[in-house]
Amino acid sequence: MKETAKAGFFHKKDLGVDSQGIQKTMRFSDYFADGSGQLVLNIISGLVGQITYFYTDKIGVAAGAVATVLFIAKIADAFAQLVMGHVMDKGKSKKGICRPWFLRMTIPAMLVTILLFYVPQSFNEMGKLGYMLLTNILLTAVIYTAIAIPYTSIMFLRTKSQEERSIMGTWRAALGYIAGSFISILVIPITNLLGGTAAAWLKLAIILGVIEFLCLIFLYRHSRENSDVNSTVVAAKNVDEHVSLGEGAKILFKNKYWIIMLIVQFCFQTTYGISGASGAYYAKWVLGSDNYVALMGLAGLIPTISGFFIISPMVKKFGVTKTMKISAWVVLISNAIRVFMPSSLIATLVFGATATLGTVPPMALISVMTNNYVDYSECKKV
Repeated sequence: MKETAKAGFFHKKDLGVDSQGIQKTMRFSDYFADGSGQLVLNIISGLVGQITYFYTDKIGVAAGAVATVLFIAKIADAFAQLVMGHVMDKGKSKKGICRPWFLRMTIPAMLVTILLFYVPQSFNEMGKLGYMLLTNILLTAVIYTAIAIPYTSIMFLRTKSQEERSIMGTWRAALGYIAGSFISILVIPITNLLGGTAAAWLKLAIILGVIEFLCLIFLYRHSRENSDVNSTVVAAKNVDEHVSLGEGAKILFKNKYWIIMLIVQFCFQTTYGISGASGAYYAKWVLGSDNYVALMGLAGLIPTISGFFIISPMVKKFGVTKTMKISAWVVLISNAIRVFMPSSLIATLVFGATATLGTVPPMALISVMTNNYVDYSECKKV
């Protein structure tokens, strides 16, 4: 028997089934609310990408010390993600295993985002480094992880339809790109207009923190976990009740698709992290002005928007895996050409734009592929 889908702001008629006969559960408001979670994550990751420039140029901390702090925070983040998955699986809330975390992180995300840019000037060098380490670990290893792990998992629980998951992935990528574009294009010009001081960055952080709070509330109110009524998921959860953290890790490493996606995610996140952290420095010291950051961001705007329109046709023609391979080659070739013209603004804008185009399909499809290997794991266990 088909379950009537109820979502959005109004109670509407049944959504029917997709081309594979799977019950649909998503409406426009559901896609928008789900995508708002990616908006939050990209605000956080975008600000962390800019934090090196803030610490060195606005706070006056040595670059080597900043790098050490951020490296330690990344190590903490890696361990936190393993722990968070285990903690989430053991959750007993009536609201589900994913949804409660969105509500729990509303105030912490807002406050720590603000505190990240409130480095007390009265502290000595060691005091500043300790404060920076604490706030970065809280924001990336604790808060970001506590949002990202449930957010990735809820796609699997929200719908079993591959069509709806693909649309969810596109919405997430689109709204996430809006946040990323704002950070890369406007943060430095806006803070420069506000005076270019540490206080200017703090004012912007307060605004972004409030946006995070509102988006997480919106995500919590409109997200649901529907697929737990599916017999496969229920059976898998019963098996998982007796699986320890160590045993779960062993199961993961027996899933070849999980290992492949782990490598893909590592490469993608490394590229994104380097790009985000180095953009301001590259613009200032290689191209000649940090205001070129806005121009670089604008150069990627049109190819990114175009990319969202070509994802669906590419997936239909080539499939998800081949689309990802084509995208990887576009990024690789574009960046390889830029290596030979590092100080050319034209080359930076043109080949930066083509590289950006190549990153759009991965932004939309990585979460879909991740949930596909979860499906594979559950089918193998049941």
